[in-house]
Amino acid sequence: MEELPSLLIVGISAVLLFLGGWTGKSIKLPQILFYIIVGFLLSKFVHIGQEIHFLSELGIVILFFFLGLEFNLHKVVQIAKKIWIAGLLDFFLNFLVFFGVIFIISQDFIYSFSIAGIIYASSSAIITKLIIDNRRIASPETEFVLGLMVFEDIIAPIIVAFIAAFDIGANPTIQLSLEIIVKLVIFTSISILISKFAKKFIIKLVENYINEEILNILIVGFVILMAGLTKYLNLSEAYGAFLAGLIISESGKKFEVASTMITLRDITVLFFFLLFGASIKLTGIQIDWLFLLFIVFASLITKFMTGYIGGKIYKLSNRRAFISGLEITPRGEFSIAISNYISYSFLPFASLYIILTAIIGMFLSHFASPISKKIFPRKKNIIKE
Repeated sequence: MEELPSLLIVGISAVLLFLGGWTGKSIKLPQILFYIIVGFLLSKFVHIGQEIHFLSELGIVILFFFLGLEFNLHKVVQIAKKIWIAGLLDFFLNFLVFFGVIFIISQDFIYSFSIAGIIYASSSAIITKLIIDNRRIASPETEFVLGLMVFEDIIAPIIVAFIAAFDIGANPTIQLSLEIIVKLVIFTSISILISKFAKKFIIKLVENYINEEILNILIVGFVILMAGLTKYLNLSEAYGAFLAGLIISESGKKFEVASTMITLRDITVLFFFLLFGASIKLTGIQIDWLFLLFIVFASLITKFMTGYIGGKIYKLSNRRAFISGLEITPRGEFSIAISNYISYSFLPFASLYIILTAIIGMFLSHFASPISKKIFPRKKNIIKE
């Protein structure tokens, strides 16, 4: 495969990402799928070098930073009060159950933990976009669905931290697990203290330098520093970036800070999806297709059960709970993010799983309302929900 200049590869990639995103937008399908396809096709013609890997790593760091910006301690507590039962049900059905089943079959702890992590997280990006496109923002089930996505967004960085720590090569033991927990608790506690004591300093800094480049470089540097520290501790750069977002969010200046970073996020995260597509290998690999299809089918069922049962607990009607179950089935960006930390030998299975569940889940979510009307037809004498 011919080696091309780094700048040329990045330029070609950027143009193709535009074409992929434009195609998805034109036919009203999630653009993420087309970014992945671009990466897969591009890898057949050019060598994806370190320049794309760096942009991809920066993309996942900025993505989790923005995720952290969405939270502060008060919001986390409020969400937990409203959604904790459904959230725990989600974690049990879509992480613990699959971890147990896969471990019994494979007897491989790291493989089981990694695949269960990928299965767990629904795609907030796909789900939110479909809710907007289908004009369901004001629907009764939307608050529940988005609340559940927020719960997953809190758990996902912790799962990533464990997977990254297990992936350094050490055998998973009780001692290693305790070490990871201690690191997480200490680093998180320090971050919370910083968010409290540095709150006034951050507010003053943002207000004084909001329109100057020195603030931009400071924010980028702080995010990368936090990401680098957690990576140095053998956790994950994603968790450090998440905590960086939480620290700034506590100051109440998240919108001002987000406005300085949003362009960088939108550009770099596309290279993250492109690299994921480039990592998919469909030739020369051995896949247990029966097992893959079983996991795909079973995980779609457990996600639906989470939405339906959780929706009923949330006091939704049968029909609205049914819609919730279908809406949360797609996997996407967070499964891809978790796959970034798993062993290379697990990647083919993970890649195919994510693509299949993203596509199937996308159609289930898109047609959730029409399907629900067939199963729960409205009675003529009942007022429209």
